[in-house]
Formats: sequence, C-alpha cells, structure tokens
Amino acid sequence: VNIIKRLNLSHNYLYRLTNNTFKGMESLSILDLSYNEIERIEVEAFAGLNQLNDLNLDHNSIRNLDSFVFKDLINVYKLSIGNNFIETLKPFTFKNLYNLYMLWLANNLIERIEDDALIGLNRVVTFSLNHGNNLKHIKSESLRGLNGCAIIDFSNQNLTYLMPFTFKYASTARYIDLSKNSIKLISSNAFNGLKMLEALNLDQNKVETIESNAFYGLHLLRRLNLNFQNISRLNEFSFDGMDSLEYLDLSNNKIVSLKKNIFYGLNKLIFLNLDYNPIMKIDSEAFYGLNSMLCFSFSFNNLTQINELAFDKVDSM
Repeated sequence: VNIIKRLNLSHNYLYRLTNNTFKGMESLSILDLSYNEIERIEVEAFAGLNQLNDLNLDHNSIRNLDSFVFKDLINVYKLSIGNNFIETLKPFTFKNLYNLYMLWLANNLIERIEDDALIGLNRVVTFSLNHGNNLKHIKSESLRGLNGCAIIDFSNQNLTYLMPFTFKYASTARYIDLSKNSIKLISSNAFNGLKMLEALNLDQNKVETIESNAFYGLHLLRRLNLNFQNISRLNEFSFDGMDSLEYLDLSNNKIVSLKKNIFYGLNKLIFLNLDYNPIMKIDSEAFYGLNSMLCFSFSFNNLTQINELAFDKVDSM
C-alpha cells in the first residue's frame, strides 16, 4: 500500500476523516477527497502524509478546521478547501505548511480570521477570500503569516472599516483588492507598512471619509481606484506620501469642490479621473504639484466656475 502515489476518493459519501485514516500510505503525492459529505476532520487524520503535494477537499460540508489539522503536510504545495461551510479560520490552522503556495478558500462562509490563523503561509503567492465569503473585519494580527504574499484579494466581502496598520504583516504585497465591500472609513496609516504595494483597488465601497495620512507609506503605489464611493470632501494632503502614483480614479463620487493642496505630493501622477461627480468649483492651485499630468477628466460634473489659477503650477500642462 505504501507505494501508492495517487488516491482519488472524490464523489462518494464520506462524512468524517478519523485519526490515522491514511496510515500506511506515506508515499501519497495526490489525494482527492472532493465532492463528498465530509463534516469533520480529526486533528491526526493526515498523520504521516509528509510526501503529499496536492490535497483537494473542495465541495464538502466542512464547518470547522482544528488548529494544526494539516501539521504533517510539510510538502503540500496545493490545498483546495473551497465550497465548504467554514465560518472561522482558527489559530495555526495552516501551521507547518512550509511549501504551500496555492490555497483555495472561495465559496465558504468565512466571517472571521483569528489571530495567527495564517501562520505557515509565508510561501503563498495569492491569498484570496473572493466569492462566497463574508469577512466582516480585519485585524493586523490575523494576517500574520502572509509575509511572502504578493496578491491579497478581499473583494466581495462585508468589510466596513480599515484600522491603522491593518496590513503591517503583509509587507510584500504588490496588489490588494478590497473592492465591492462596505468600507466607510479609511483610518490614518491604514496601509502603512505596505512598502512594496503597486496597485490598490477600493472601488464600489461606501467610503465617506479619508483621514489624513490614510495612504501614508505607499511610496511605490502606482494605481489607486476610489471610484463609486460616497466621498463628498477631500482634505488637504489627502494623498500625501504616494510618491510614485500614476493613476487615480475618483469618478462616481459626491465631490462638490476641489480645494488647494488636495493632490499635493502626487508629482508623478499622469491620469486623474473625476468624472460623474457634482463638482461645481475648482479653486486656485487645486492641482498644485501635479508636475507629470497628461490627462485630466471632469466629464459629467456640475462645473460653473474654474478659477483662473486652477491649473497654475501644473508644469506639464
């Protein structure tokens, strides 16, 4: 038995994996348990499977994953647990998964990631809860373990706010998608620590307020989407600190005026989209410091007044 490399048990009626279920099958490389009715996995169910590379648990009825349940799977590089009923990721669920780089969690019911739940995912390239989950808040400690992750996708969740230093343990992320949530508030320093981030997608949220220094520390960010929000007012230096930003989309908001120094610090910005706002007035030097601009777009606004010095100090115009 111990020479078997692949075991396919999919499309059966298994409902429980007990301790040492696969004893004597230490040579397994691929294990497919998808499309069963598994509700419970005991903590030693995968004991001895340290040669396993691919584990598929998709389309079961799993509601709970115990801490350390995958601790023997030190060589797994692909783990699929999508289309289950998991509500909470517990501490050290993924501990010892040293070689994991593909993790599929879509179409669960995840509302909460507990502190240290993601420890062990330092090689995972993409961490996604997109599709069918319902994450309500993110604590910085809950993301501890994503220190090698390049892409984080929390789109289509139920997030309502972002606290300071939310992503401090995900410092290698290059792209973060937070679109289609219910975020109303972006706190100061919410993204501080994301020193390698290049693109941030926040479209289709409910953002009303952007606190000063909300984007502080995003020195390599090149693209920021803030379209389809409820932003009515932008404060001075709202975007200060984004030295590399090239594309900014603020379309479909509720901005009524553009005041001086709103865009201060965006000296590499090339494209600014302010379409579909109720902007009525643009103050003098509203675009001060935008020295690289190639395209402004203000279509479908309510402009009645453009101050004669509104575009003053825009060197590229």
